Amino acid sequence: MEGSTKRMAVPERLYTPKQAPTVVGLKTKTLDEYRRLGVGPEFIRAGSRIFYKESSLLAYLDSCPRSVARRRANRAICTQTATCTVPQGG
Repeated sequence: MEGSTKRMAVPERLYTPKQAPTVVGLKTKTLDEYRRLGVGPEFIRAGSRIFYKESSLLAYLDSCPRSVARRRANRAICTQTATCTVPQGG
């Protein structure tokens, strides 16, 4: 076709569990625990491997209220729904 341009989709950057903490500012163990609890950034499981999309990591950061994300004493966990919960017993 004349005048038409095809655009190739640029693949989104994927981060491993060891790389993702540098984006969200969490420790690797914290991110592992959030994944186990079902909170935190969305992830992809490909067989036995785990990946995080860059957009999921950035969306997670956007969903965390700044005032709560800074209160480490309460160990607040910010979920994808932008509501924060405090783990019981810890």
